[in-house]
Amino acid sequence: MIFKGRGQARVFVTMLIFMVMAGVIIPRATGVENHAEEVIAELTALNQAAIELALEAGQSEMLLQYGDIDVSQSGIEFYIQNNSGEDYRYGYKGSLAKYDSGELTAVPVIVPSDLDSSLYRTVAGGTISRSAALLFHWYGTLPPGRYIYIREFLPINANQPGEFLFLEFEITEETPRF
Repeated sequence: MIFKGRGQARVFVTMLIFMVMAGVIIPRATGVENHAEEVIAELTALNQAAIELALEAGQSEMLLQYGDIDVSQSGIEFYIQNNSGEDYRYGYKGSLAKYDSGELTAVPVIVPSDLDSSLYRTVAGGTISRSAALLFHWYGTLPPGRYIYIREFLPINANQPGEFLFLEFEITEETPRF
């Protein structure tokens, strides 16, 4: 497939991830016993592609982390400041990567049974009234290390490319369990 720019490729990868997670696309599997392993491998590959596209696009200058990130061993919570003149929408899912020897590697996805496909909205020039969160049940127990969570925000006007928010955090043995 040929894309006419980085924005189309990002949208394609994002759509693939959501379609697989929602069960619209069933990744290839040779047998029932291999299905879960292959789904996890394909989702992880899609997440790695999404991470690479986001890193190429870079951190948004309009959508910024507001305040501190609350980190626990079960997830993170954060607020977002939308300093642009546009409203954006975003879903629950983003991409999670771990720093490993200076390289970012996608954290393998474990498909949850309680997939949240809700869409949320940021209002132009304002702070999100509720916190945005990532619960780690998508990934299982995360070992100690340095991580980055990347969430894409799409403008309400779908003819424009999305913006990426990068949130870096660390999990240690002392990180609280909430």
